[in-house]
Amino acid sequence: MNSKPQIVKHVILVALTVLTALFQNSFLPALGARHVAWCLLALLTAAAMRQTELSAAAYGLLAGLLWDIASPLPDGVIALFLTVYACACSLLARYLFRRTLLTAAVFCGGGCAVWFTLSLLLNCAAKDFGALPGVILRCYLPSFLLTALALPVYEYAVRAIETRFGAKTAKLT
Repeated sequence: MNSKPQIVKHVILVALTVLTALFQNSFLPALGARHVAWCLLALLTAAAMRQTELSAAAYGLLAGLLWDIASPLPDGVIALFLTVYACACSLLARYLFRRTLLTAAVFCGGGCAVWFTLSLLLNCAAKDFGALPGVILRCYLPSFLLTALALPVYEYAVRAIETRFGAKTAKLT
């Protein structure tokens, strides 16, 4: 059963997810940013590493639905990807890896690479493959690097929330 600090922690993480989605999908493009970091992926990596699998999957579904609203990709693709990704991060962080910034960077880098590949296949599959190196260097690489820069900010923010409102992760019984 969740105690009051656990509920507050979840409310704060949901609010942070919504604010990050607004920042990534609305404010940055409205300000004229040519390249947008995948901030939801960075936030989800940091949050999923400190949650149970079900909670991580719920955060992944929320983040995916919020990203799907602004995406030109078919509906549900991002939600499915982020749900599976968050659950995988949670399982790997719980059973195989320590919860450190380096682990988060590896998870986020892997998630960005998978997202990059999936996005490339869905956006450019039937188009000119000769332009692929230019697309990678001009479109995806800057977003990948900006996501890598955003990860430590989210990692330390989620770690502070976790320390303040629920340092214990749920135990399997």
